[in-house]
Amino acid sequence: AGHSEGGLWALELARMHPDRFRGVALLATAGRSQCKLVVEQIEGQLKGYNLSEDRQEREIQRLQTALDHVATTGEAPSDEALPELPALQALVSAYANPRTIELTQWLCGTDPVSLLPSDGGNLLIIQGGYDQQVDAEVDGQLLHLGSPGSTLVVAPKADHVLKHLDLEGQPLNMLHALKYNQADRDLDPIVTTALNEWLTARAAPVSQSQESP
Repeated sequence: AGHSEGGLWALELARMHPDRFRGVALLATAGRSQCKLVVEQIEGQLKGYNLSEDRQEREIQRLQTALDHVATTGEAPSDEALPELPALQALVSAYANPRTIELTQWLCGTDPVSLLPSDGGNLLIIQGGYDQQVDAEVDGQLLHLGSPGSTLVVAPKADHVLKHLDLEGQPLNMLHALKYNQADRDLDPIVTTALNEWLTARAAPVSQSQESP
């Protein structure tokens, strides 16, 4: 099982060692590359800034171009090619860090759908309807349709960490992400039920010699 970006590594490991896996569970995993996902998230966040639409579009275009440059060349873009907002410049700099540039290239250059098994009979995909990092419908369908036979479960009130989120009458916003690590929050029951059923169906049968007397 792999959560979020970890789903890509789970798929890659299963592809490399198919004999060691009975199945793969993707938990809040994106169906698009890391860079595409990040750009979309930033685009949504910029709408809350006091910036003109033209400025927002320019910043997003520069961010996309800069990340594409990092992913394809393995090098940092020139200062002139960077977005103007300091926060976005810092983001590009983090992706272009020489120590992690190979990871960036893999994450941004890999289409998650290309890692999916052709037979999805042993692939479980769980998405949260309140996920603000991954689009439950868009990414869930990309993964589900990319691996025929896979099982897609969308928990309408689960967030990115698949915990049940009670909005208490408020609209979903970025402040809800601050609740991810709250210890008193439980996994969404739809998530736990789906995982339990999927794992039980793939559990190794207990031989008579292993049974308790």
